Amino acid sequence: MDRMAGEQPGLNRASWGGVAGNHENPEQAGFPVGPATTGQFNTIRSPLVPIACWRVDDIRFDFDSSFVRSEVQYELDALQSLFDKHPGCPIAVFGHADPVGSDDYNKSLSGRRATTVYAVLIANSNLAKATSLWQSVAAQENWSSQAYAAMQAVTGQPAGTANSAVIQAYLQTIGAKLKITTTDFLGQGSDATGKADYQGCSEFNPLLIFSDAEAARYAQSSDNTQRNLANAPNRRVMVLMFRKGTVVDPTQWPCPRATEGKAGCLKRFWSDGDSRRSQTLPDQRRTFDATHDTFACRFYQRLCCSSPCEQTKAIFRFGYDDRLSNKSPADMQLLVEKSDGTVAKTFEMQDGVLQGSHRIFTYADAVTGETYKAYLTYKKRKLLLIDEAQIAEIMDPTSSTRSVTHVHAKNAPAESDESTNG
Repeated sequence: MDRMAGEQPGLNRASWGGVAGNHENPEQAGFPVGPATTGQFNTIRSPLVPIACWRVDDIRFDFDSSFVRSEVQYELDALQSLFDKHPGCPIAVFGHADPVGSDDYNKSLSGRRATTVYAVLIANSNLAKATSLWQSVAAQENWSSQAYAAMQAVTGQPAGTANSAVIQAYLQTIGAKLKITTTDFLGQGSDATGKADYQGCSEFNPLLIFSDAEAARYAQSSDNTQRNLANAPNRRVMVLMFRKGTVVDPTQWPCPRATEGKAGCLKRFWSDGDSRRSQTLPDQRRTFDATHDTFACRFYQRLCCSSPCEQTKAIFRFGYDDRLSNKSPADMQLLVEKSDGTVAKTFEMQDGVLQGSHRIFTYADAVTGETYKAYLTYKKRKLLLIDEAQIAEIMDPTSSTRSVTHVHAKNAPAESDESTNG
C-alpha cells in the first residue's frame, strides 16, 4: 500500500522550519487507448503520483543564500519519519524562490538550495558527493566567514580547520539520523548532475502574490525586511514522495537540471503561465491554496495541486509553563490577537494539550505576514505571553532547537495595566 493503514491525508507534522504530510489517495482512473486493427498494442504506464510531501522553509536558510542552518535537524526528523512509514517510495527535491529579482537569478538560487538540501539528505550514504556539492555551492555564493563559523560552532571544529573539513563535519552532524541514499530518489542518482533527483523552479510557482496596495506599501520603504518576511512562503524547498517502485528515466524528465537555465521550465508553462504568476488584485492577495491559479508550471501544479505542504496558512503554537499559574484553569483563557486588536482565536484551558509541564495551544489559521500577540486572561487581568511578532519570529514551545528568526519575540511575561502581580 502507498499509505499505511490508519494514516490520514493532510498536514501531520509542522514546525517553524517546515511541514510534512500525506497527499490524498488519487482515484484510479481508466486508461484511454487507441483502437488498432493490426498487431499493434498500447503501452500503459502508471502515472506519476505523489503520496506524501515535506517542506523546509526559508527560515532554515541564510537570506539570499543556500547555506542550510543547523536547526533544520528538526524538520529532517520529520522527513525520516516519512521514509520509515513509506519504505521503497522515492523522492524528488524542488527549490522555489520569491518573485523579487530576475527569473534567471532565481532559477540559479532555487537550484542551489535544492542542491544543498539534496546533499544533506545523502550525506550519510555518500559523504564525498555531498561535501563536493556543498563546496561547489559555497564557491558560487562566496559564503561568508560567518557561515563557516556557524558550522564550526555546531561541530566543534577548531579555528583554522580547512573549509572542506568543516563542511564535511557539518553535513555529518545535521544529517546524522538520516538513512537516505542516492537510489531513494526518482532518478536513482543515474544522472551525474541530479536530473530528476533535484531541481530549481525559480520564481515560477509562488504560493502568494501581493495585492497592489501591499506592493505599493513595501515599495515606499527603503527597508525591505517586512517585504522579505511577507514573501517568505514563496522561498521554500519541497520534497515530494512518490508511490513505491516509481522510477523515471532522467532523459525523459521535463524539469531542467539545477545548474541549467530556465528554458526547460518555460516549455512546461500553462498557456497563461506568465499572467498566473504575475497578475495582481487591487486590495487582496492571490494565494495558491485559495484559487490554485498562481503556479506557472503545469507539470509541477499537477503534482502539487492538493498537497498539504503547499499552503499559505501557517500552523504555530503558543505554550506556557503550567506550573507558573496558581489560578483555576476554568477561570482562564488564552487569546490570540491580531495587530489591529481584534481577537483571532479564544482558547479555553481544556483546549491546550499538556506536554510535560507546558500547556500547548495550536493555532492553525494564521495568515502569513500578519502579526499576533498571545495573552493569558484571568477575569480582568491579562498576562502577555508573546508580544506582537511575525509567525516566523515566535519560538516553538515543543522544538528542541528553540530557534527564532530575524528578531526575538518578547517572551518575558508582562502584565497589562489592568492586572496586578500574582
